[in-house]
Amino acid sequence: MQILQARKSLEIGVAQLAITEATDDDLRLIQSALEEKIEKGKDGQYQEYLRYGKKFHLAIAQATKNPVILRMMDSLLSASQQPLSVSMRQRFYEEDGARITQMLENHIAIATAIRERNLQKTIIAMEEHFDLLIKQLYHDKAAEG
Repeated sequence: MQILQARKSLEIGVAQLAITEATDDDLRLIQSALEEKIEKGKDGQYQEYLRYGKKFHLAIAQATKNPVILRMMDSLLSASQQPLSVSMRQRFYEEDGARITQMLENHIAIATAIRERNLQKTIIAMEEHFDLLIKQLYHDKAAEG
């Protein structure tokens, strides 16, 4: 939970900076990572989906042109990729296919907002991303228990 809270705080600012700094090549890299993520998610390859999720978020960080941000993001994303976390998220998506659909739609919204260089839409999409992830992983479990 603390990692997700830290990522939410940092990644909203990262996405804002990416809007102003991203080149067309950066936008293509973000889109490419998104397309790979979508493919893996739709195919039920959830470990690969999560790996491409890291690639997607790092592509956004790379678009900031700030190596400090890129290193911080890599560190946080690596912490999110620990085996227990990956296993928990994989099981979570396997339990209900609608969950992955929600996350994919949200990632599409993030990439679209950044590509359009729409600050307000980007902030909203990023906030929704982390709120949804936290809700899915923590609040849904509390409701089940």
